[in-house]
Amino acid sequence: MSADSAYPRPRPAPTAPEAARPEAAGRLDQRSAATPAGERSATSTRRGGTEAGGRRSGHALVAEPAAAALWLGLFLIAGGAYTLCLAVTVPGHSGEGAMSATMHVLGVGLVALGAACARWGARRPRWLLALGGPLPVLLIAAANLATDDTTVGSQLFLLLPVLYAASFLGGRLNLLVLVEAVVAEALVMAVLAPPSEALAATVGLATTFALTTGTILTFRRRMDGALAALASQAAEDPLTGLANRRAFDDGLARAVASAARTEAPLSLMLVDVDRFKAINDADGHPEGDRTLRLVAESVLASVRAADTAARLGGDEFGVLLPGCSAEEAEEVAGAVARRVAERTAAAGRPVTLSTGVATLPDAARSGEELFAAADAALYRAKRLGRARVASAAASPEPAGRA
Repeated sequence: MSADSAYPRPRPAPTAPEAARPEAAGRLDQRSAATPAGERSATSTRRGGTEAGGRRSGHALVAEPAAAALWLGLFLIAGGAYTLCLAVTVPGHSGEGAMSATMHVLGVGLVALGAACARWGARRPRWLLALGGPLPVLLIAAANLATDDTTVGSQLFLLLPVLYAASFLGGRLNLLVLVEAVVAEALVMAVLAPPSEALAATVGLATTFALTTGTILTFRRRMDGALAALASQAAEDPLTGLANRRAFDDGLARAVASAARTEAPLSLMLVDVDRFKAINDADGHPEGDRTLRLVAESVLASVRAADTAARLGGDEFGVLLPGCSAEEAEEVAGAVARRVAERTAAAGRPVTLSTGVATLPDAARSGEELFAAADAALYRAKRLGRARVASAAASPEPAGRA
């Protein structure tokens, strides 16, 4: 296919998908193989819209490090203040001599550490924040044993690391902290309380810890699902299910950065439905919407999962083709146009497309230049009579309609 070429006339009956044809299969397979798996995941969108990830992952080490650091800092400050308050106001609670001094130092140290964590904790490695679940359990249990403290307040402090883990840590750490807190409570009560009292307190707190963890995790899953749905809607065109302009711009920036790293080509197709206003005027907007959905389906049937297809607005579509040369992009454009022509011809109103193709680095050096080059090629295709592909990599030359 030449740089500026008219599409073949529609065939009388639908044919096999372009990727299934022997002459096209090899080229499409080569394009797929040319895109590394890591790059596919970095630039891919789901076929029919963008992939929307949740705000958190159930297997992530720490979700929302800034919020986790603030929460952990406040927790440490509260624990330090509680330790100091008892050491100062309750005679003999923290023991005598060295033990009392140790508890005073511990209280001050926890307050200072909490303040530092709240202020700078988000900048530290995530594994340090992950330790904010299991380590406080050990510290609380050791302090309760050292002070012979079985009061309700000292026991309930074990709930705080459980809350922290359920709110911010991954699934395995949640289970670890929950089991650790129950074991710590059982150990403290077994050493300091009569057996019957120890058993009742351990069972009661274990039940409380488990219900609290389950409630928070259920809320997290529901919230993550709602946020994922909102993220998908924010990045998806509601009529066609393709990515919208915002998601396309984000994908273009990522694809350009990836192409610069890998030195692989990146092609951009801009597709416009010819005389779309006439379709709306003659057959009404429902028919126009049906045409747009048909074009979207044809685009998706012609590209890989690694490619980004979007409706940019009105009757204009954009397709990012990482690892795709200008010639291959023209072949994809031709496949889209044939599918649209064949399907609309059967309905008695053939629809044609004008497409502009530009490839980085041949026709551009940046995302902005790539879009401008493809846009200029699209308008050249319209000036040459529509129903054709125009490539930014070639010199304009007249071409009659087939």
